[in-house]
Amino acid sequence: MGNDNNASESPAHSVTLTDFYMAETEVTQELWQAVMGSTPSKFKGDKRPVDGVCYDDCLKFIEKLNSMTGLNFRLPTESEWEFAAKGGNKGAGTTYSGSDNMDDVAWQRKNSRSTTHDVKTKLPNELGIYDMTGNVWEWCMDWYGEYNDKTISDPKGLSTGSNHLMRGGCWKSEENHCSTTFRNHDKTIQNTSELIGLRLVLPLSDDDYLQYTDPKEENNVSSDNQSIEDEDVDVDGDEVDNEEPATTTKSSNNWDQVLNDYESYVDSYIKLLKKAKDGDMAAMAEYANMLEKAQSFSQKLEKAGDDLTAAQMARYTKITAKMTKAAAEM
Repeated sequence: MGNDNNASESPAHSVTLTDFYMAETEVTQELWQAVMGSTPSKFKGDKRPVDGVCYDDCLKFIEKLNSMTGLNFRLPTESEWEFAAKGGNKGAGTTYSGSDNMDDVAWQRKNSRSTTHDVKTKLPNELGIYDMTGNVWEWCMDWYGEYNDKTISDPKGLSTGSNHLMRGGCWKSEENHCSTTFRNHDKTIQNTSELIGLRLVLPLSDDDYLQYTDPKEENNVSSDNQSIEDEDVDVDGDEVDNEEPATTTKSSNNWDQVLNDYESYVDSYIKLLKKAKDGDMAAMAEYANMLEKAQSFSQKLEKAGDDLTAAQMARYTKITAKMTKAAAEM
């Protein structure tokens, strides 16, 4: 990791990383809107990366996303980001993420027309990850600090600082700011620039060593070797009808229909949950909406109480257990 030819990126050094999933795209406005209810982006478009988010905004978004999904998404560390940008163990040593020709893989100053663009409209890198060069800068978890030449496993960065790291360049960046080793940094709270967005990581371990508190170790070293779980692949799936059924009365037949609708939403939720864990951003956005609808039906059935027959209550309990089990297994 690093580059001895540039003072701010040196010394080059090695680290070892625990396996993790890296999202195949930057967080889109569609996903941000589904979680937060609105988007701060200057350049509007569902499939464009969210922009105009400071570091603290990202933590609030991730906290809410995790609450909605029951998963443990977070920002990448700088070492995870660079390893994935370089194509992991499949990397060919290119200057940019996936190519030595920046135009193949990145929206940047020379081709962006001064705006962001839909994700996945340039070529991916060797892991099938898109836009790790260009489009928007991506926040990393680490505080900015100088490298050293020590070898370390799962580096966590400095224990404190004033600026957090950003990587990858953006739609306005020059070529030398878009390499896989270039380091940028900015204030945690103040900067809500249209140049900056984020990408998510999902650790494979449930007891992931990185939580949303300041990292506690002093060595700010990062990585370039060790295995990342292969790419978060694009998954095609069935479209799900999002229309909520009309309000029901308390008759036995209508409660049966409510249970049918509840089970349908739960089944869709489970299907989307699996895709979301695989890094499918569209599934994440739809998943959050589906979870909200399933929960609304659950609350309606809970309030029904004695209006449900014993058989209906048993069915409600079974459906809820299925949803809970799926979330726990993810």
